[in-house]
Amino acid sequence: LCSQETTLKFKHMKVYIPTDKQDTKYRRRAEPSINLYRSDAPKDIAEFQWRLSTPLATVLLSLLAVPLSRSAPRQSRYHSFIFAILVYVGLFNLTGVARTWVEDGKVQSFPGIWWIYLVPLLLFVGLMAAPTWRHRTC
Repeated sequence: LCSQETTLKFKHMKVYIPTDKQDTKYRRRAEPSINLYRSDAPKDIAEFQWRLSTPLATVLLSLLAVPLSRSAPRQSRYHSFIFAILVYVGLFNLTGVARTWVEDGKVQSFPGIWWIYLVPLLLFVGLMAAPTWRHRTC
């Protein structure tokens, strides 16, 4: 036995409890956001940006739901359902890839993962402008 371990003895069982602090893992997900904000480590920056980007993704996806829910009078209500699912999956896959790039130092802390959200924002602007543009030409 190491001298740095504590032993609990029961009638039929012994439990060794390590007291060495080096065995505990640094849990980035459990770290307070303010500590991540102040950190210069790329993995901490990526975690902080991920935390801030989740509400942003929710707002952008809900904005995209408005133009994707429109349908012509005799058109199926579900015609853009597959497109909406692809946008959702694509956004979160791209965000995960961008987060990994920030963690690995391939992308700086700015633009970080923020550039990913230009894609749904531009898609929203394009979809909102498309019906008015179509009506102008008719």
